[in-house]
Amino acid sequence: MKAVAVAIIVSLVGLLLVGIQQMRVEDLRAEKRIESQAKDEAVTDRDEIAPGFIDWVLRHGLTIELE
Repeated sequence: MKAVAVAIIVSLVGLLLVGIQQMRVEDLRAEKRIESQAKDEAVTDRDEIAPGFIDWVLRHGLTIELE
């Protein structure tokens, strides 16, 4: 009887740990999606750089690298 109780408790703890891990994976996926959207928006907004800024960068000997 004790062995059955221990087996049930172990399985419940295992299920709890799997559930917690799944929640963490989903949170990481959501963070990655938000980060990817922010990067995509930054790339599309890159065309809106003011010409004066580019002149300033070149005057100071800096370079602009595009991916």
